[in-house]
Amino acid sequence: MGFAKAQIQKTYIISQTQDGFILVDQHASHERLTYEKLQKAYTEQIKTQLLLIPEVVDLTESEVEALCHHKEEMQKLGFSYDRFGQNAVMVREIPALLKQSDIKALTKDIAEILEETKTAFALKERIKDILASMSCHGSIRAGRELSLNDMNALLREMEQNNFAGECIHGRPTYIELKLKDIEKLFNRS
Repeated sequence: MGFAKAQIQKTYIISQTQDGFILVDQHASHERLTYEKLQKAYTEQIKTQLLLIPEVVDLTESEVEALCHHKEEMQKLGFSYDRFGQNAVMVREIPALLKQSDIKALTKDIAEILEETKTAFALKERIKDILASMSCHGSIRAGRELSLNDMNALLREMEQNNFAGECIHGRPTYIELKLKDIEKLFNRS
């Protein structure tokens, strides 16, 4: 993946390789890496982060019901929460990988997915969607300025992951241009 040289529009990383350069979408690539970590942790044991101050999340009554109905499975994903009145839940614990995420938005997204999920079998089919939502909320956002060290750390992590070439939605996370292709663009070949 080369070595980071710059960041463009606080969204893309330019990395120089031995024979060209790579343009990396920082959010898409980090989202994929976070997804892979969450998926691995889900099959093993997700490390959790107890919230110092529990987060109250306002939802619809049906979203609260859905979260309560799937509470045991959500605990396996690292979420601990309790009903808080008729239209809210109090989130007490989240996956440690997501400690920087917007807990309210993440809980709302998960509740919407669960609201459409009526059975335990259907939930197993939707785990990928839930993990995808979690990884999106827990990833570096476009618009965030990164240091060269942060950019290079992301590139090194991408090198270690077999699925780093595309995000969880199937889009590429990076584009590589070889020097010979660049020279053709400038009629130098």
